[in-house]
Amino acid sequence: MKRIPYPPLSALLESPLCRALTAPLRTGWELIVVGLVAFWLNWTFTDYPRPDFWPYFWLLGMDLFVVAALMALLPRRWRMGAKGVWYTGMYLMGFIESFLYKRFYIIYAPTALTLALETNGGEAGEFFSSCMGSRHLWPTLWPWLLLVGVHLAVAVRINNKWKIRNKKILFPTILRQGLRRTLYILYIAVPLCYCIWQAPVWWQTRTQLLEFCVAQDTGEAEKATSNIFYSAPLRLLQSVKFYRLAQKEMDHLADNMQSLQVDSCAATCPHIVLIIGESYNKHHSQVYGYERPTTPYQSRFCERGTMVAFSDVTTPWNLTSNVFKNMLSTHSVDASGSWTDGVLFPALFRRAGYHVSFITNQFQQSNRQNKADFNGSFFLNDERFDSLCFDHRSSKKYKYDAGLLRELSDSTLMAVRGPRLTLFHLIGQHLVYAERFPSSKVVFHAEDYDRPDLTLDDRQIIADYDNATLYNDEIVARVCGHFKDEDAVVIYLADHGDEVFDGQIGMYGRNHRADLTPEVVRGEFEVPLEIWGSRRFRSRHRQLWHRIQQASQRPFMIDDMPHLLLGLAGISCPQYDARRDLLSDQYQPRRRPLKDGVGVYEEIINRK
Repeated sequence: MKRIPYPPLSALLESPLCRALTAPLRTGWELIVVGLVAFWLNWTFTDYPRPDFWPYFWLLGMDLFVVAALMALLPRRWRMGAKGVWYTGMYLMGFIESFLYKRFYIIYAPTALTLALETNGGEAGEFFSSCMGSRHLWPTLWPWLLLVGVHLAVAVRINNKWKIRNKKILFPTILRQGLRRTLYILYIAVPLCYCIWQAPVWWQTRTQLLEFCVAQDTGEAEKATSNIFYSAPLRLLQSVKFYRLAQKEMDHLADNMQSLQVDSCAATCPHIVLIIGESYNKHHSQVYGYERPTTPYQSRFCERGTMVAFSDVTTPWNLTSNVFKNMLSTHSVDASGSWTDGVLFPALFRRAGYHVSFITNQFQQSNRQNKADFNGSFFLNDERFDSLCFDHRSSKKYKYDAGLLRELSDSTLMAVRGPRLTLFHLIGQHLVYAERFPSSKVVFHAEDYDRPDLTLDDRQIIADYDNATLYNDEIVARVCGHFKDEDAVVIYLADHGDEVFDGQIGMYGRNHRADLTPEVVRGEFEVPLEIWGSRRFRSRHRQLWHRIQQASQRPFMIDDMPHLLLGLAGISCPQYDARRDLLSDQYQPRRRPLKDGVGVYEEIINRK
């Protein structure tokens, strides 16, 4: 039998299959190189705090290779035009974001897009004039112009016929053939190895990006983590998507709030203070049985009978943004529909005659908001709702929550007469834990924790979290102390919990894609709820205080907080449901769905 000889290497390398495989690098190598350099340049200019550079650099390389492969499929006459559009968009987006960051400390974010779209022609002209005269313009522009110049020079050089003709003089035929074969092999081997290395991570991020693109509301879009938007085009895509979803939800909510109705208001509690904590694992609270003294003030309040701690309280989400939407809306998560089917309870308080203040260390009306800030507060910053909900809002952001206490002494607030509702929103124990308390407040150290299963760094994280919890306890106590001479009730709760290397979960923070196991639910969805009453409040409202004490063992989910607050204030309106008011005699415990119905608390926590 005659043997069929294998084709020589040169024939394989010149085959149509090989040419197709090498096309992305042969025709698009400059697209990949220029894209990576532009990414580095944009990263250098927009030096806001974020993770390491290199993981995103390699991911972008994978993105650019895919783009180059798609470009290679185009006919040659179309390919040049497509590349021209690509390069123009890339340079413009990169330079504009770099300049905006240097001049205004703004990156592509939903808030910045909202500002741009709401600007009229006159304001736009003034803005453009101020940018052209800015001292930041040329220092930002010249590196981008240099990159464009080098790119054009290289492109012209490569396509210059003189260079191609003289290549035959510079390289003998045998050397040219060997160089070509070597390049073809590299064109196949390098992308293959690169794809094997990066494909799993890249595929995971692209899957999240696809889920984000098809999301139907901001709650679904929020599930995409911020680190998948690591380049200027992706951040712009994120901004456009969030803006469109937010406007859709705002229009729906506005329809519901057109005719707010309050039937009567007894103003039972003249001053209600709602403190909203952040990332609070209740099992690291001394009040709830933690072995370390992380909450001495609150524990003392409970022992003296001035504070009641509620034992069975959960949150519907482990995301601040989703918690805020569901907790401020009178719509509950176990009811059909979405949070925009309800109304925002602060607006009901204002309509009832309460002066409403929002003092926050997270959700300012600022251009510097990131995606999480925007998603958590876009409905509060919309002019239609801001004016309906609040008489007063804080405008500053403080490094530590103690700075917020100054806002309570604002002369405008001190002059208010009549019933008041104060929403006091902390940054609490939000990551990074070590940055949530001053160095003078350190009590716990890594060496205090006998955890041989953890590294020293891991134990330090636990110590930092406990120090943040201890500092948070002081803030809560100082807020209560501020109102000790008033007829005031202070309610403290947290939006969600955090993992802190408890049980078998070897992590800290939150894994938003983790299965809802009993351990995850215990750490991230069980939250503290405590009610403190001043001496005057407990004296004047003895029956109400007794009801508060009697309700401490009832199961409750914080999306029903509007009904509890409306009941405390004695506000009668169509949205109030006594069956959802934890302090009402008509209260009825209910199913507590988590993460938009992914699981039910009672079923998960009792799972063996």
